[in-house]
Amino acid sequence: MRAGSTQEVVTEDTQSIDAVRELLRSRIGPPRFDLWFAEATQLRWLGSDGLVVEANTVLLRDWLIREFSDLVKSVASEIRNRKVEVRFEAAAESSESAPTAPPAKQLSLPLVESFPLVNCQSHETPPEPEKAAVLADELNFMSFVEGTSNRSALTAVRACAHRGQIAPLVFLWGPNGVGKTHLLRAARAEFRQRHRRGRALYLTAEQFTTGFVEAIHGRGLPSFRQKHRGVDLLLLDDVHFLAGKKATLEEFQYTLDTLAAAGGQAVLASNRGPAALFELGPEITSRFSAGITCELQWPELNVRLGILRSLCARQQLELPDEVLRTLAAGISLGARELAGALNRLRVLHEVFAEPLERPLAERVVSEINHQCTRPVKFDDIQKAVCDVFGLEPKNLKSTKRGKAVSEPRMLAMWLARKYTRAAWSEIGDYFGRRSHSTVISAHRRVEKLLGRNARVHTTVGDCEMEEAVRRVENALRTA
Repeated sequence: MRAGSTQEVVTEDTQSIDAVRELLRSRIGPPRFDLWFAEATQLRWLGSDGLVVEANTVLLRDWLIREFSDLVKSVASEIRNRKVEVRFEAAAESSESAPTAPPAKQLSLPLVESFPLVNCQSHETPPEPEKAAVLADELNFMSFVEGTSNRSALTAVRACAHRGQIAPLVFLWGPNGVGKTHLLRAARAEFRQRHRRGRALYLTAEQFTTGFVEAIHGRGLPSFRQKHRGVDLLLLDDVHFLAGKKATLEEFQYTLDTLAAAGGQAVLASNRGPAALFELGPEITSRFSAGITCELQWPELNVRLGILRSLCARQQLELPDEVLRTLAAGISLGARELAGALNRLRVLHEVFAEPLERPLAERVVSEINHQCTRPVKFDDIQKAVCDVFGLEPKNLKSTKRGKAVSEPRMLAMWLARKYTRAAWSEIGDYFGRRSHSTVISAHRRVEKLLGRNARVHTTVGDCEMEEAVRRVENALRTA
């Protein structure tokens, strides 16, 4: 009888622990729950008013305390219908039993709080005063990874920092994460280093707007105008933020005109090109067109590889070249996504002791692409490939074997596998009812073409396969 009572208690506790887990899963979402609680963490009741959360490692325990202590306490109390105290423990309290990295490489989670190197800045929170000098040193032209996707912008902005007077206004545009903010802040650092008595001002369009509104209400308009119109180099980020703000746009227009008349220069940045900024009005956009306009595109393979190596150097993290190349080849987005992939790779290695090898990198690539890119369909890939290579859609599904058709078809299959994760047979069925072995062969063929920088023919002439891939992927993002 006593044994039966014990069994009832165990069963009840087990069910309530399962209830805690299910409620946690619903509150933080299945992906985060699976990462932090599914296998690496054990829960058990401690009496009627306590819950023990046991993590596999000390590092994981500290992370759970920081991120989830209040939530776990709230969920446990809700399940028990009373206030529950939560205690976090680590199964591996000693360094011998916990997976660790060398001391110089060990970081507290979150692993990377900010990425001032290569396209990775965030200006949501201004840096603390004591960190400002460090950030300025890191955001320079030496830390910017140059490539064909950003070379014209880099050249123009560097000339402005050197006071080359190439034009009164330089306009940079491109998607988020391609290096616009990095270039603006690098120009400020370079200008101040070269021209001790010169005045360079970097700010966002939001800061310009806020300052203007405060100046109007506080009767500080003369000092506001002196601050922004009396500089030698004005660097304004996120210009698209000014859309619809009539009074601010008028002030901004006069600021540009005054600056140009005094021989100063302005470098502006936006996530859209001049033609798409019609909400700013023709007076402003015409000034963009009269200056030098430089588009920054998504970084190509060698730039992505350089970004990853810069981030690894900053974190004192050594990764096999095969892992770096897998990340760079698989993630064709900007520096923020590359930084996120590096973070996830390191978490899985340090917390769950997964080896830093290609299979782990491929898994991270798949997860990042799934999270950061919109769903892509076979039709989207077919249209993008046909646009870049100048083909009719029916050609990709035809039996033609000429190089002008076979290479785009193989690339379409390769992209379908990368972006849809569909089965080989599904891809083969879509592209002309080909067998799964044909699709696998096409995938390997594209990998070889990418590896040896083979050239293919597109609508704009011959280019390397990697460049063709980048153009197709750009077409997919703008579709």
